[in-house]
Amino acid sequence: MTFNIEVFNQGNVTAQNIVVSDYIPSGYTFAANNGWTGGPSVITQTIAGPLAPGTSTGPLPLVLTLVMDVTGDDAWDNYAEVSAAQDTQGNNRNDDADSVADNNPANDNPVQPGDPNDNNILGGGSNASEDEDDHDPAAPRIVDLALIKEIVTPGPYSYGQNVTFRITVQNQGNETAATIVVSDYVPAGYTFAPNNGWGGSAPLITNTIPDHWLPAHLPVDLVLTVQPSAAANAWLNVAEISLFNDTAGNAIGMFDIDSDPDQNPTNDGEVWQTALQTII
Repeated sequence: MTFNIEVFNQGNVTAQNIVVSDYIPSGYTFAANNGWTGGPSVITQTIAGPLAPGTSTGPLPLVLTLVMDVTGDDAWDNYAEVSAAQDTQGNNRNDDADSVADNNPANDNPVQPGDPNDNNILGGGSNASEDEDDHDPAAPRIVDLALIKEIVTPGPYSYGQNVTFRITVQNQGNETAATIVVSDYVPAGYTFAPNNGWGGSAPLITNTIPDHWLPAHLPVDLVLTVQPSAAANAWLNVAEISLFNDTAGNAIGMFDIDSDPDQNPTNDGEVWQTALQTII
């Protein structure tokens, strides 16, 4: 992914040797490119200049590689800031009128991607309630839901027995999800009666999770009754996420970075699946 970083000279002193630091979060890896060096978590580039008053550097590209991360929705929030600069006489200029030039990302107002002060070059100051305009984030939109299915009821199992499956939906991205529809494909070795929010009729039943949430585990239980069957994979129970929205009600399942939510259990490759191991 390419990020463009632009430095503006809003004062009346020509600047040179401008050091820009970029703080790479856990959702990316870095290899030296376009003049950026360092790593793995802090990299820098020095802009020789001169940068005259009222001008900007233009876009400085930085290429990072996107990687999976489950530490939280800020794993892809990439911050950069001006860390140092000199005037044309080679004097270090640490007297910026409304920012503190350093390489400490913890002492800047934590503006998040999409906030009103994101991309704001007119920040008012360096105190905790205002934006430092020499510091700014950017992040891609990562849509990524995952599903795990487990058997809660211990075996061995017998015909006529109720068995509880636990389906856990996890948000592995940074986009809040809502109205999440989970589909379960009930095979011939079970009967189904509505329970725990599940509705429909076998072989296709669904459950809609209405509440929106950020990265978290969200368990949903499903109770099925074991019955005799001679069909192939009669007790192999498959579930998948079929669709979901953002908090504004817009469908975003089609943007999932590594899955295609739908109601087709045959197009998922090695789908999450759970079968009873011992039936007596």
